[in-house]
Amino acid sequence: MGKALAFLALAFGISWAGAVVFAAVGVDLGSLSGTILVVVVYMWAPAVGVILTQRWDGESIRAGC
Repeated sequence: MGKALAFLALAFGISWAGAVVFAAVGVDLGSLSGTILVVVVYMWAPAVGVILTQRWDGESIRAGC
């Protein structure tokens, strides 16, 4: 249960941190560059969360494949 909560906290934390930064900077989500920026941050957040969770527990990322 601890790994699942750590993953969720990281994935949502990265996504929401990106949202806060986008709002603070004033990114126009209707523009093509704004949409690409949002997609890059939001789509990579779960992947980064998994990688950090696996590294934190000392497990290999490829071991589960």
